[in-house]
Amino acid sequence: MKQVFLSKWQSSLQLSLAIAATVFVLGVDQPTPDSFAFSFGGAPVQAQTITDAELKNYARVVMAIEPIRQTAYSEIKRLIGDREVPPIICNKQESLKNLPTNTRNIAVNYCNQSKRVVESNGLTIARFNAITARLQQGDEALEKRIQTELLRLQRPAPNTSPRP
Repeated sequence: MKQVFLSKWQSSLQLSLAIAATVFVLGVDQPTPDSFAFSFGGAPVQAQTITDAELKNYARVVMAIEPIRQTAYSEIKRLIGDREVPPIICNKQESLKNLPTNTRNIAVNYCNQSKRVVESNGLTIARFNAITARLQQGDEALEKRIQTELLRLQRPAPNTSPRP
């Protein structure tokens, strides 16, 4: 029982972090818990159905990007000290120019890694951004579907090795 609760909490936390990490996806300037978010820029949000395959791919992307984002944030924060880390929008050079020179490569590397993660999981940047925007708009059914998938992905794989 305790483990199930913890897993649900971790899943909710992970989804919240994913949403926070992508708050600037469409250029919407909202504060994030740690003032550090990246975006690939975005196209207008379409009210298109999100397939099960897209949902699974999105959840895999969220799980893969979050530790990369946290590492990049920590590295930038370590270099800039007490100053606030400005929002970073990957397809907007101006946002990278707002960073101190010694931190730009970290942000560029993060953006490039994130883009590869999104695309290697069968989503386009535009589709990833559209799904994120739907979550930010409060689509509770979508949020529940993604939380369920995150929980599924976090479950240990069943032991399929034959017993002696």
